[in-house]
Amino acid sequence: MGTKRILKELKDLQKDPPSSCSAGPVGEDMFRWQATIMGPADSPYAGGVFILDIGFPPDYPFKPPKVAFKTKVYHPNVNSDGGLTLLITQITMGTKRILKELKDLQKDPPSSCSAGPVGEDMFRWQATIMGPADSPYAGGVFILDIGFPPDYPFKPPKVAFKTKVYHPNVNSDGGICLDILKDQWSPALTVSKVYFVEPFSALI
Repeated sequence: MGTKRILKELKDLQKDPPSSCSAGPVGEDMFRWQATIMGPADSPYAGGVFILDIGFPPDYPFKPPKVAFKTKVYHPNVNSDGGLTLLITQITMGTKRILKELKDLQKDPPSSCSAGPVGEDMFRWQATIMGPADSPYAGGVFILDIGFPPDYPFKPPKVAFKTKVYHPNVNSDGGICLDILKDQWSPALTVSKVYFVEPFSALI
């Protein structure tokens, strides 16, 4: 799966390359890339050319890549060996993944629900779900709060009903008690797949 995902990312980069950087495999090794980034204008790095080494783990995308600057760079989020702090790497990946999920939802919105960021905070969404017909929730409108962790999708989102709902898998605070949001979470899952394809089906 890792090779397939990496090949897709490489193809996407070649199809629509960023203006100020390039990246690709080192030789025949698809799991090791080298990237070149131009220092942004109007920044202390303007005019600089920075080389990065990117190492993909065998179980990518379920584990994040290791990214390190080979060019010496002074930045609070880059350590003395050129390594990026893990949190920064995860937040970047998390933002990219959340934006993709939002774009997919906007492109093909489910018929009985809507969801999106609260203000400009991409890591906090609010969703509205209509109660399914032929169910005890028919005619109801239910508001959910969705909080994405910084290392999403490697960790599950926290989802809670803001509207009072009575269900054996929803606690008194609105929190959803499901293994899929805990130990059985997989980075291959999305909020849309779990909750919005068939609203409430994840709770049954």
